[in-house]
Amino acid sequence: MDRIGGYRLVRKLGEGDRATVWLGHAGEESGASATPQTAALKVYREHSRVADIDREIEALSRASSAHLVELTDIATAPDGRPCLALRRIDGPPLERVLARRSSLSAGEVVTALAPVTAALAELHRVGVGHGGVSPRSIVLDQRGAPVLAGFGRARVVGSLPEDRALHSLTPAARDDEPLLCADVRDLTMLIGELLDRCPTDAGVRDLREWLDAVQPVSGALPAIADRLFDLAPATPLRVEQPAAVARVAFPSRAMTASISDDLTQPMVAAGWLDDSPMTIAQRAVRRRVGELVRTVRKPVWVAGAIGLGALVVAFAVIPSVGTARGVPPIASTLPSASATGALRSGDTDETAETAAALSGDDPVAATTALVFERASCIAERSVGCLATVEQAGSAALEADSYFLRQLQAGGTIKDRRLDGSQPTLVQRLGDSAIVGLGAQTAPGSYAASVLVVRVDAGWRIRDLTTGTSG
Repeated sequence: MDRIGGYRLVRKLGEGDRATVWLGHAGEESGASATPQTAALKVYREHSRVADIDREIEALSRASSAHLVELTDIATAPDGRPCLALRRIDGPPLERVLARRSSLSAGEVVTALAPVTAALAELHRVGVGHGGVSPRSIVLDQRGAPVLAGFGRARVVGSLPEDRALHSLTPAARDDEPLLCADVRDLTMLIGELLDRCPTDAGVRDLREWLDAVQPVSGALPAIADRLFDLAPATPLRVEQPAAVARVAFPSRAMTASISDDLTQPMVAAGWLDDSPMTIAQRAVRRRVGELVRTVRKPVWVAGAIGLGALVVAFAVIPSVGTARGVPPIASTLPSASATGALRSGDTDETAETAAALSGDDPVAATTALVFERASCIAERSVGCLATVEQAGSAALEADSYFLRQLQAGGTIKDRRLDGSQPTLVQRLGDSAIVGLGAQTAPGSYAASVLVVRVDAGWRIRDLTTGTSG
């Protein structure tokens, strides 16, 4: 057996009692323009029960998240055995990282487990219990972001909700479901295990004590995610084997600005950035940009991405750098989040102004429009609306979508609305910019900030820090 469902079997990745996992390549590999696609092919053993396979397939197909392993196809081996094509995750399991690390920073704990907590909450919302949350089932992808895999014990415990605002089970039913309770217990134990490797401070102690008393299951996961995000700013999870995490190379042509040494050197050590030679002039600009980045208020970088490293990498891979800086604040105050629907009421003048701002070259004007539109989306509690103002697959879209689902479900979660007044350009690098929002809390520091990027469809929000409730 050398091919399954259009995939050529390259090598065995692993095996267990129920299945063997192979690396598969799809497509022709000859020719200069060939770009073979890879997948992890899970081939079940002959004695595997059809009911168990169907259960795993349904569990995998119910929820969608950048932090859940993705089922991309279903095939059949030549001997009739079923096979699942899963998105290949190139990084190591968390278990291997922990085996090489005797200590962790609080920010690394946030990066490793806050996105997984949010993904597990989404699984429970759609009526799926994972049944195997552990360091072995959490794998780092090529960005260093955690992905929850290992669905071999997953089980469907409720019907699929008809709407994203609904839960499969009532709070009481979730509290009574043993598998969901086990997921929360396993997750809290894992968080505790990682916290034991952190330097003990007040935040770590408070979180440990709070986790020991967490109840009930129905509201535990959103609350755990909130507490994790409040613990510390997320930082990239350092892997002792740099080759296990994809390296992000600087562009070959000279960059006129990059990121400060004290931000990039830990990422170089972790294998996130190539330690390419830099000229003295480039390093001077790097320090200047780093100073500007550090003035932005301490962020709560959200799940999908990799904490502050997401912003650093986003800036580092931009090959061209804009020269705009010091743009004065816009004097007028944006409408509050309660003034919603203006751009959806058929006002063609405002719609045209918004379209012009999003397609123009001014990131401040674009941010003004995006923040107003985002406020309307939040007031309408529309996840689909958010997809028109936030970059697809971005940390902002994933976090805001999760925030809205918790609002729709009546859950308790930190308010993510922004005070969009007085937008001020903090720094621009090519098609990426940081815009400060609200009054300055200190020289060069703002109540909130937004990272915007220009894509084919225009400017979009990629990441943000939230201000006070509005």
